[in-house]
Amino acid sequence: MTTIRSLSGFNRRLEAAEHKLIVLEFYATWSAPCKDIDEAVKALARQNVDKAEVIQINVDKFEYLVDTYRVRSKPTFVFIKNKRNIYRVIGADEEKLKHTLFELCK
Repeated sequence: MTTIRSLSGFNRRLEAAEHKLIVLEFYATWSAPCKDIDEAVKALARQNVDKAEVIQINVDKFEYLVDTYRVRSKPTFVFIKNKRNIYRVIGADEEKLKHTLFELCK
């Protein structure tokens, strides 16, 4: 699991994880739903480290990425495979996030 600190760092992480499922987690430090699901996201990232790369993006620091990925709610999880957006989970729905990650990692 990686927290993005720069746009160039984001691009490097995408390139480095090209054969894995990529999960972009758009979050805000002040958002209660983001705080509520944080531990579950960390656990999922640890459990799926060989299959998926979770990349955290602070919406207050990376407005360009928020606009690019059309994020309107926090948290939003964007799933990318083979450099294509294939699915998204909106909100702090832990069960839906687990199920989606499991299905897309098959």
